[in-house]
Amino acid sequence: MIRAIGLFSLALLTAQSAPGDMVPPPGGLQMQQGYQHRRRIPTIDTRRGVIWKDGGPRIDYEIDFNGLTIRGFDAPGASTIWKTSVTPINGAPRTIVFDDNADSVVMTSGEYVRFWATNVKSRRDLAEVLLMMMTYNL
Repeated sequence: MIRAIGLFSLALLTAQSAPGDMVPPPGGLQMQQGYQHRRRIPTIDTRRGVIWKDGGPRIDYEIDFNGLTIRGFDAPGASTIWKTSVTPINGAPRTIVFDDNADSVVMTSGEYVRFWATNVKSRRDLAEVLLMMMTYNL
């Protein structure tokens, strides 16, 4: 009986993870050409996923309905080259940080959303990452 419940739970988790591969990115985020999206299995109050381009940038995201401020903001182990903030019309404030390794960008939108882009190697990569991040609607 316990084994049957375990197999059922495993089948349920597998069935739940497959649709995540096919869903669009959250918040109406508009992906640039060549990028793919995969949503991870959500927890009770958090949605996570990844957007990537083969051989290019990778953007991990976390939408935490309890707020991100309790866990901090910047990428671990990195110092900041620049940090800027903007509040779009009818939008949540956004803060963008670029690290001193020149290959990571972190953006928060309001208190609930964080995007962390890595492997940002060129100006084109940076432009694509920032454009995608800025299209997110909270």
